[in-house]
Amino acid sequence: MDVRDERAEALRTLLIDLVTVVRPEAAAMTVTDECTLTGDIALDSVQLAEFFDRIRAEIGDVDFTFWMSGATQADGDTLGSLIQYLVTVAPDEQSVAESVREGVR
Repeated sequence: MDVRDERAEALRTLLIDLVTVVRPEAAAMTVTDECTLTGDIALDSVQLAEFFDRIRAEIGDVDFTFWMSGATQADGDTLGSLIQYLVTVAPDEQSVAESVREGVR
């Protein structure tokens, strides 16, 4: 597994933990990369904003504008697309790994 794959896996774990904090009902779901945040997981706009705020709190300042512009197209707001975006723009992999090790606050 290369560093990029390890980082994606760490982000996946973190994002699933965060989505269940924001929307506890998601804990009963099987959350996969194909799940849409606003459809399958059913985050409303307030929950989506909280989710993004929690991501920033865990891994650093991230601008979601570019991701959101693509995600607003039909079913484009998948967990997998967000993971791939964060792999490329998140501040550094150490902060992601530390957040996963420490657990979600």
